Amino acid sequence: MTVGPARALRPGVCTALLVAAALGPATALAGSISVTSDVPGQAIVLDGSPTQLTTPARIDGVAPGAHTVLVRGGCQIGTTTVQVPDKGVVEASLLTRPARSKLSLAVEPAGATVTIDGTAAQPGGLLDLSCGAHSIRVAQDGYLQEVRKVELGAGETVDMRIALERLGIGSLVLTVQPETAEVSLDGAFMAKGDYRNTALSAGPHVVEVTAQGHTPQTKMFVLEASQSLDYSIALERIPGAPLAAAGKDPGRSSGGGGHALRNTGIGVAVAGAGVAVVGLTRFAVSGRAYQDYLAASQDPSGSAATAEAIREDEVVPARNLGVTLSSLGTAMLAGGITMAIVF
Repeated sequence: MTVGPARALRPGVCTALLVAAALGPATALAGSISVTSDVPGQAIVLDGSPTQLTTPARIDGVAPGAHTVLVRGGCQIGTTTVQVPDKGVVEASLLTRPARSKLSLAVEPAGATVTIDGTAAQPGGLLDLSCGAHSIRVAQDGYLQEVRKVELGAGETVDMRIALERLGIGSLVLTVQPETAEVSLDGAFMAKGDYRNTALSAGPHVVEVTAQGHTPQTKMFVLEASQSLDYSIALERIPGAPLAAAGKDPGRSSGGGGHALRNTGIGVAVAGAGVAVVGLTRFAVSGRAYQDYLAASQDPSGSAATAEAIREDEVVPARNLGVTLSSLGTAMLAGGITMAIVF
């Protein structure tokens, strides 16, 4: 066989061959998907990845084969599977439906009562909820209840953890002798005889027990949140004259330091009582702000940010200031009463 001389390829043919080689077979075979939905403006997701397109739209450069097309917007969702042909266009017309969402909810303490939109719910697993806004309320005895709002997107899963804050209250049971003894708590008269308080604020406190003809006693203590304290105080009788008569000894009636220290103690106690009252006032402010927080949390037209702002800007600062001032005031009150009794 005779082989003739080789022919040179024209420049245009060489360029075409090089471009085809560079693009490869996949690009040459890529197809397209034309996506429409019954509700225009739905976001388009292809094989789980957002396309940044909304319906109606055409997705180009799709490899041939099976693909999953999902559209969603507001609380509507639709999905279908299409087979993209070589170099062809396939139509994907989707009908949307109300979307469902998932909420993974964990709460502390375990066993707390949970309601979602007023209906009891069991935390710990995936909760199937409708798309949109929901109000979650968690409560447990001895803890500050909390209300959260959550916005669930169409078809999404949201993780949420709610840890309740323990309430700062405890209980005090006081048994006194004699039965006619008067009981004062933090400078305020409470009862004649035995005394019981099941909702006493946590923190330092001072109890004073007095009775005519008996030596008064003062008890200082710190009550922890959810703690129960039980004290028994028996006053000692003063032999002979009442306590008031016993105060006429020369050492105390002289113009020296006895009266001065006693007066100083009274002054400190009065100042401490004033500081404690201011602290209790701040607690009251915190309580009113907390009611506003609950109302904002349960308002369907309100925002979660507004409710959280009330909690962080009003409830927490007022409560913390109340704790600080009450603690300082009761400490001053206790010290002042002790000085007044001793001197």
